[in-house]
Amino acid sequence: MKEEKAKYSGILLAAGNSSRMNKWKIEIEIQNIPLLFHSLQKLETVCDEVIVVGGCNFDKLVELIERTKLVETGNIKVICNQQYQAGMFSSIKTGMENAQYGNVFIALADMPFISTETYGLLKTKFKVERQYDFIQPAMILENGKRKKGHPILINDKVKLAIKRENDSSILREVLRNFSGNSFLCEDLGINYDIDTEADLLNAEKIFY
Repeated sequence: MKEEKAKYSGILLAAGNSSRMNKWKIEIEIQNIPLLFHSLQKLETVCDEVIVVGGCNFDKLVELIERTKLVETGNIKVICNQQYQAGMFSSIKTGMENAQYGNVFIALADMPFISTETYGLLKTKFKVERQYDFIQPAMILENGKRKKGHPILINDKVKLAIKRENDSSILREVLRNFSGNSFLCEDLGINYDIDTEADLLNAEKIFY
């Protein structure tokens, strides 16, 4: 019997209020493309559906996605986390509650420089290393230490556990109850997020 092809959901976290930036960072343009779409386009290439979880400026988020014709919106759902101020985990949980499939990517909208290859490699390795419940990329820092990054790809067991947690939980703590693995890559984007104007300026030097 032919094995059924696994399907993947993607959760893109975009609920924050950009408190460390002087404007709403989701719509800041990088190379003439709003920050959100750098992450959204890549996630869409490896997922059968993408759930964008918003909160702050939710109506603007919906309008931005509808107005900016950079992605096919047929497999994209935009969901509002009414409790987004409770923290990031509440948005992760909201995404899980709306995800159809057992394998789920967890990605952050403010990490736009993760390469398409890294997303694809996560998916490939997860198919092979079925003994693990989650997998994520990592890189070796200049001090020799290994630093794990994003996105994270989880299976249905982790998904179910997240849904059972309360909104104030921490993903890192939940993952400690499961078997995980990381793979080394040279993608600087897995640990680079945009929180401040300085981050944006440094990104131009690092990635362009």
